[in-house]
Amino acid sequence: MQRAALLGFAVVLALLLGALWLTDGPSGPPPLDARPAHDDHAVASPEASAPPLWPSFAPDDLAAVRFVDKAEPGVTLRRTDAAWLLAGPDLPETQAVPLKARAVFAAAASLAPLRRLEGTGPDADYGLGATAMRVHLTLRDGSARTLVVGDVLTVGEGRYVRVAEQDGVFVLPILPLQVLLGDPANLITPLPEGP
Repeated sequence: MQRAALLGFAVVLALLLGALWLTDGPSGPPPLDARPAHDDHAVASPEASAPPLWPSFAPDDLAAVRFVDKAEPGVTLRRTDAAWLLAGPDLPETQAVPLKARAVFAAAASLAPLRRLEGTGPDADYGLGATAMRVHLTLRDGSARTLVVGDVLTVGEGRYVRVAEQDGVFVLPILPLQVLLGDPANLITPLPEGP
C-alpha cells in the first residue's frame, strides 16, 4: 500500500515538474552560440573548427605536470623510469598510483578546444587573471607549455582556458579537464580491490 502511494506521488511530481518546465522553459544562461553578437563573450560559429591549443603530443612525451592554484607553489606529478611520483610543499615525494597518473598524462595530451572565442575582453572576465589555476606541462624533449584555467561555463559544457604567453581564449570540454584537474591527493590513494 505504501509503495503504491509513493509511486503515485512520484508520478504526480514528475508530471508537475514537466508541466512547469514546459511552461517556463529551461532556466539558466543561453548556450554560447545563442548569445547576441554584441556580447563580450561572443564566439565563432559552432561549425567553425577551433585551432589546436598547441602542437599535439602523446602522453608518453610528457615528463611532468605541475598544478599551481592561485599563488601556491604547486604540486608536481612526474614520471621516472621506475615510478610515478607526486610531490609538493606539504607532500613529501610519494609514489602515485600508476593507472591514475597515466590518466592525468592522457588527459593532458588529449586537450582539444571546442571553440575559440572571438572578441574577448580582459582575462579577468573569464577567470583567467593572475590568480587563475595554471597547469605546467614539461615534455621529455625539454619543451614546456602552460595552460591557464578559468571559469566554468554552463554545467557540463566546458571551461575557459588560455595558453600562457599567447592571445586567445578557448573553451575546453569539461571531461578531460576534470581528470587533469582532479585533487592531486587522489593520485596516491590506492584503487579499491576487486571482488
